[in-house]
Amino acid sequence: MTGDGPHYRLGPGVAAVATGAGGALVRVLGPDRVGVSRPGDLPLRLLTHFAGPRTRESWVDGDSGGDDVGGAAARAFAEALEHRVLVADGGGQAGELDQAAVDQVAAALIGHLVRLRAHLAASDPGTAPPGDPALVLHLSLHLVRELADQVAVAHRARSAAVAADLAEGGPVRLHLGCGEHPMAGWVNIDLVSPAADLRVDVRDGLPFADDSAEAVYIAHLLEHLEYPADAGAVLAECVRVLAPGAVLRVAVPDIAAFARAYVEGRAEFFAEFERRWERAPSASPLAAFLHYAGAGEFPWVADRHRFGYDEATLAALLAGSGLVGVRRCVPGDSRVGDPRLDYSWANEATGAGLPYTLIMEGEVPR
Repeated sequence: MTGDGPHYRLGPGVAAVATGAGGALVRVLGPDRVGVSRPGDLPLRLLTHFAGPRTRESWVDGDSGGDDVGGAAARAFAEALEHRVLVADGGGQAGELDQAAVDQVAAALIGHLVRLRAHLAASDPGTAPPGDPALVLHLSLHLVRELADQVAVAHRARSAAVAADLAEGGPVRLHLGCGEHPMAGWVNIDLVSPAADLRVDVRDGLPFADDSAEAVYIAHLLEHLEYPADAGAVLAECVRVLAPGAVLRVAVPDIAAFARAYVEGRAEFFAEFERRWERAPSASPLAAFLHYAGAGEFPWVADRHRFGYDEATLAALLAGSGLVGVRRCVPGDSRVGDPRLDYSWANEATGAGLPYTLIMEGEVPR
């Protein structure tokens, strides 16, 4: 590295892609601006230069392709900083992620993909849209998938090490979907909440050995998974880690109660629900019902409900995962024997005499 100024590196939205022509680059310039550079372009030379942390001086005073120091090279550097194509280097350590910002970018990405899909489908046969968006779409898929795979591999390795430490003292109790309610004596698991002991995506499996858990509590999480594939796979994974005779307890919204309240016109059921949840009132009882059943949000809302359960549907899913003795429970009634399990207001509260939550348990065969 040359120069004594601060060092800069490529921002998180920049990825270089090798091609037969020697290299191409996709760079994000903002929420609605994506540039594609080809070999020979000044932006490509700049970003290749900053593939590792470098200084401004190393760019404008060094080999910048013969561009005037006070002209194109300096302007390219300034533009890269403005759009965060380049960011100040923090010694190579990743900072704290802003989850709200990540969600906003993910939502925008999905929204633009849906819009691009519609425009491509509406294009006249035989016409190539400017810039070949189909090619950019394929390239974007490759980049996002590769990044996701790399992050997942590193995260799984770390999670396995954390899980091994947590299980060192013997059989564990797993609290899946703990949110901001960790319980002492349990391994509290959540993908988003910093209160969790272990932050993993349960759809990727549980980093615990076979027969290593004495209880699993899935707390208002199953409705956030796709039915039946993801929900069934997570339940099967829970059965794998549970020892013979151990108990699995599940709490989900009671969609049968919501449906009954809607059909019978029990407005007080929905009014009490919204008061307890402290959420903005829905446009109508139907809107509230469909929201809780998984049909009221757009697909890019990461934590939306994806399915609604009644007793027969959940019982069949639990039995299909290998559990026996499946039964419905009331709050405070559990073979696990921990009175703190029903910490959520939704578990115990009722509206117009109807429960908001369906609680069921099953046992691993002995």
